[in-house]
Parts: sequence; structure tokens; C-alpha cells
Amino acid sequence: MKILQFIFLVSLVSIVTMMSALASSSAEGAHHPSPMDLIFPAINLTILLSLLFWKLKKPIVSYFTDNAKSVEEQVKHAAAKGKEAQHRFDQFQSKIESIADVKKQVIQEEETEISRFQQRVKLEREQLVERMTSDTDSRIESDRVNLEHAAQQELVDNVIAKAKDIITSDLSRQEKASEKLISKLV
Repeated sequence: MKILQFIFLVSLVSIVTMMSALASSSAEGAHHPSPMDLIFPAINLTILLSLLFWKLKKPIVSYFTDNAKSVEEQVKHAAAKGKEAQHRFDQFQSKIESIADVKKQVIQEEETEISRFQQRVKLEREQLVERMTSDTDSRIESDRVNLEHAAQQELVDNVIAKAKDIITSDLSRQEKASEKLISKLV
């Protein structure tokens, strides 16, 4: 409002000054260009600008107010998006950190599992060696017993064969053997 009053006052002063200049120039009769000739266009310009300001003040103010509100909303929206992005970044950062922890845990579990597996394989190998040793010892013992039995049988067969040879070669022994057998039977 003060601007309008100032413009009105300037316009009024310009009109008065122009009137006095017009009055003085018509009294002389000759017309030479002077700065006073620009007073009327200046007054017209001042009036035009005053009217434009008076008519366009509300739309311009509302435009800038709306623009300021829009910018403020955009800033709030950008701040919200920034917070959301920071929150997502923090989530991803925590996931990355947890991945490192999970990786360490998986490696530890796998190392433990490998150790258990190696112990189990070692135990199974030892049991297999013991079983194979036991089986081998049993086979060796069985073969030894069989060989001894076969050797005894062969020895008995050889003794019987020699005894037969001796008995059949000597007749008197044959008779003695027959008598002994008969006496045992009777």
C-alpha cells in the first residue's frame, strides 16, 4: 500500500511539474526540445506502471506464494526421499555386515564339519584295518589248522602205508597182526 501511495504522489508531482512546464513553454511561443517534453510520457508510464502494479499485485503475489509452497513441498518431499534412501542404505549396510558375519559362521561350521568328517574317516579306517587284521589273522589261523590237520592226516596215511608195507612184506608179522585183531574181536 505504501508503494501505491508513493507512486500516486510521484504521479501527482509529475503532473504538476508538467503543467507548469507546459504553461511556460506556451508563453514563449517557440518549441525547442527539452527534458520537460519527457514529463508527460513519464507521467503516462508512471500511471501505467501503477495500474499494472495495482492489477497484477495479487496474481504475482499468489504466483510467488504458490511457487514458494511448491518449492517447500518439493524440499519436504526430497527430505523424505533422502531419509528413505538413508534408511534403505542403512538396511543394505546392515545386510552387507550380516553377510560377512554369516560368511564367517558358514566357514566355521564347514571347518567343524570337515574336522568331524576327518575324525570319522580316521575312525572308520582304523576299524577297517582292525577288522581286516582280525579277518587275516582268522584266515591264517584257519589255514594253519587246516595245514596241520592235513599234515597229520598225511602223516597218519604215511604211517599206515608204511605199516602195511612192512606187514605185507613180512608174513610172520601179518599173522601176528591177524591174531591180535581176532583176539580183540572175540
